[in-house]
Amino acid sequence: MGALQLLDLWYCSVEGAIPSSLGNLTNLTSLYLSHNNLTGQIPGSLGQLLSLSVLDLSRNSLEGLIPLSYLSLGNLSILDILSSRIPSQLGDLSSLVDLDLSFNTLTGSLLEDLRGLRNLQSMIIGDNLLDGSLPDDLFATLMLVRDVVSWTSLITGNSQWGFVDEAFQVFELMPESNSVSWNAMIAAFVQSNRFHEAVRSFRAREVDTWVYRELDSKLATTIIDMCCKCGCLEKAFEVFNGLLHKGISSWNCMIGGLATHGKGEAAIQHFKEMEMEMVAPDNITFVNLLSACAHSGLVEEGCHYFRRMVEVHGIEPRIEHFGCMVDLLGRAGMLEEARKLIDEMPMSPDAGVLGAPLGACKIHGNIELGEQIGRRVIELEPNNSGRYALLANLYAKAGRWEDVANVRKLTNDG
Repeated sequence: MGALQLLDLWYCSVEGAIPSSLGNLTNLTSLYLSHNNLTGQIPGSLGQLLSLSVLDLSRNSLEGLIPLSYLSLGNLSILDILSSRIPSQLGDLSSLVDLDLSFNTLTGSLLEDLRGLRNLQSMIIGDNLLDGSLPDDLFATLMLVRDVVSWTSLITGNSQWGFVDEAFQVFELMPESNSVSWNAMIAAFVQSNRFHEAVRSFRAREVDTWVYRELDSKLATTIIDMCCKCGCLEKAFEVFNGLLHKGISSWNCMIGGLATHGKGEAAIQHFKEMEMEMVAPDNITFVNLLSACAHSGLVEEGCHYFRRMVEVHGIEPRIEHFGCMVDLLGRAGMLEEARKLIDEMPMSPDAGVLGAPLGACKIHGNIELGEQIGRRVIELEPNNSGRYALLANLYAKAGRWEDVANVRKLTNDG
């Protein structure tokens, strides 16, 4: 067993004390005992594992301090351990690169001795019972000779555990940043669904154009979508225009954002620029474009691009495209045209397609057609109370109170 280099018992339901005999595995370089039911004191015999570089004892119920014998572990670079409090000698493990003390039961203050961790690149201490505050110059001391890679590692490490505020604090402390650190910080906000906060934070900072040019394409699309959802179209355009390579997803996202905000003509212009850049549109492009036309009442333009989708780009209309066209015609009061299009669809219309003209029938007072569509929608979604409400409101507008009562009875019976 002396030649064993890696021992991984992660999530193995190991119980009791850590056997001191583990110290005999002198060639061990990585020891993973996390997520078990280990109890008792941390054995000092592990200090004999002079080749150890990774020690993970987290998510157990261990007690006491790290034994003094651990100070001889000159190769130890990753330490993830549970202790009743942070030991003062922890700062003497100067070879540590990665320190994770999160999700434990640590109490007390964070020791000034941590300044001895000169090679530390990632430190996570969140979700404990620590009191007090960080030593004033801890980060300055630890990061005195750190480069942008080390700073970004701290950002990534904190954000991966959900400590986005802490990650942003580190980001704010960075003397300089590059596209990687920006990617890491923006991704942290996006992945935690903190869109509005992300936009506010980055609007308040001067973002160099090179940051946008070097953004990951998927992340760039997410940022554009995030800005559009927050109503920050100007910032969305800034990010989009700064991209060195604009993929189809970025174009689609920008057109979709314009559609959401009722800027149909701007969406059409954006689509024309996309064609000029020789970027081939896909079915999502036309869903967004037709939606933009529907929200802006651009009937002629919507019909034009519906035909162009098929005749020029060879994209067969899907149910989403028909839904946009039915919505477009319904909003414009062209209810018979909408019904004709529904009847000509090569697939059966779903409740989403039929729901748009139902609302339009109420607005434009076409009770007969609205009744027909309303009953079809209820057949498709008998458990959706909103569908019953639309039909009841349609009857109410026509003064057909007995029908209103019948529909409400159907809702209660369902």
